[in-house]
Amino acid sequence: MADEMKHAWSEVGGRFSALGDAVKQRAKANRTAGAGDDTADDDDDRNALRDAIDKLKAAAKEFGDTATGVVKDTEVRAQTKEVAHSLNAALSATVDQIGGEVESLIKKAKRSGD
Repeated sequence: MADEMKHAWSEVGGRFSALGDAVKQRAKANRTAGAGDDTADDDDDRNALRDAIDKLKAAAKEFGDTATGVVKDTEVRAQTKEVAHSLNAALSATVDQIGGEVESLIKKAKRSGD
């Protein structure tokens, strides 16, 4: 069971990494093709991305709060809190990194379009 869980989380990490790579490649292709000159669209995209990231973080926090609240045993509850905190930290770090990379690419695309 532990191996299955490790594999599943490894797959999630790999997919987030692939998503980051795909976003980078798309932004580079758009810059090369001259796309990304529309500042309003870039701002809308950036705001939509931030909103999606904030929702993902909120969902992870809610999951952790709910999971912690349903456990009755104090020792298990303490471990559940630690797991929920670790999950939230990992998700937050991942989406922050992807969000930062996307935002950086959008800014670069804006500068190259000026």
